[in-house]
Amino acid sequence: MREEELKWYQRAKVRHLLEGDANTKYYHLLANGKHRKTRIFQLHDGDNIIEGDAHLKEHITSYYKNLFGPPDNSVVELNEHYV
Repeated sequence: MREEELKWYQRAKVRHLLEGDANTKYYHLLANGKHRKTRIFQLHDGDNIIEGDAHLKEHITSYYKNLFGPPDNSVVELNEHYV
């Protein structure tokens, strides 16, 4: 029981755990609330709303592939010279 309480205390990243405090529901809510704040549930792309993990992943992946995709033809060449 004590190990589980310590696990949730560490996950919640709270420093005010009192000795013998068994208020684990509080730490569960605190830890899960912090993780919920960092999750993306939907994105707005113009007039479209993108929802669902698979659709979000597909949209984000294609966005960054277009953003950082292969460069256009370049006339710059790199030649290495060894001394």
